[in-house]
Amino acid sequence: MRLIIGGNRLVEDIRIVEDAIRLSGYERQITEVVNDGLNGASKLAEMWSIKHNVLVKKFYADWQYYSRFVESKSQKNPAGEVRNRNMANYADAAIIIWDGKDEDVKNLIDSVKIASKPLFLYRINKFKLDDDED
Repeated sequence: MRLIIGGNRLVEDIRIVEDAIRLSGYERQITEVVNDGLNGASKLAEMWSIKHNVLVKKFYADWQYYSRFVESKSQKNPAGEVRNRNMANYADAAIIIWDGKDEDVKNLIDSVKIASKPLFLYRINKFKLDDDED
């Protein structure tokens, strides 16, 4: 299964990613981790995949190319949204770690839903677990 594992860039505890993978029920089905190569949940998912000998496919946003289509400073560069759509179309399912606030992560969630792919949403209220939590 080609699985998007991503979410908030501020996530800094791999145990959060491990917990999301375990609870999703996808752990034994993952053949490829799909992500955006950014810090936080994506980087930790990449670390998980290396530890478990799972391939990683990174989708990068082409900020320079899409900047040509931005006509004013108030208009958002669509590169991240295009990358999210491409990941969603490529993957079979997704695990998204989200604090309920980050708009870029919300766009990824929406992209997965539009692509009609299964989504396991792992809601968090902090980016690092306490040392006594296991």
